[in-house]
Amino acid sequence: MVAFKWASMRAKVNIIERGTAEFEPIKDLMDERYGDEDGYEEYKKNWDVALELIPTKLYR
Repeated sequence: MVAFKWASMRAKVNIIERGTAEFEPIKDLMDERYGDEDGYEEYKKNWDVALELIPTKLYR
């Protein structure tokens, strides 16, 4: 279960590991969006996985 300020959801989770083909588009998207932020380059050195959440139920 993941909770947000306005809702919560149940979801299936896929763990996407660094170095896989699935990880690269996620990294590229994050680079595009946050690449100009202070400290971003240092922050992303710690990335090991990305989590893909596939919602199964939404609670409002």
